[in-house]
Amino acid sequence: AVGQFNQQIAQQNLNPDITDILPSSLRVARYLNEVARLSTRLVDYHESLENISDTGIKQNVFHFKKDISELLHECRIEKESDSDSEPARKILRKLEHNYQSLKSDILNAATSGRLDAAESVTLLDAISHLRRLAEQAEKSSSYWSSMLPIRARGASAAIKTKTQV
Repeated sequence: AVGQFNQQIAQQNLNPDITDILPSSLRVARYLNEVARLSTRLVDYHESLENISDTGIKQNVFHFKKDISELLHECRIEKESDSDSEPARKILRKLEHNYQSLKSDILNAATSGRLDAAESVTLLDAISHLRRLAEQAEKSSSYWSSMLPIRARGASAAIKTKTQV
């Protein structure tokens, strides 16, 4: 529906600036659609993420989920919010490092017998799913920010700085 709307809008005699934004708006819509689709599947992984037999991995998964929650909060698109996507990119880099470490921990636990094979496969699928959700959210934030006029980027940060002086 968004794609058809964009095509209809693009066929109108519009300001070139608006026409240039349409492909990016379609991209943001696709990323947000993917975030929504991935979110609906989170319930499938809830039990396996909550009932992990290895306490160390359970704690690392808890922190991984907490970081994803922080990233999703950073990626929210609100009228009055800061539109700078750099904080989300930083969190995503941290998440990527933690994901690789957690994945390695799960594989090591499986080979050493601390996790059975089925549990480790389910956990690997679950954290991969969470990682993809985080990546799509960050991409939507990044492209959304790039569509905004430069004067609007970081506006709330500038307001905060002025009020603190």
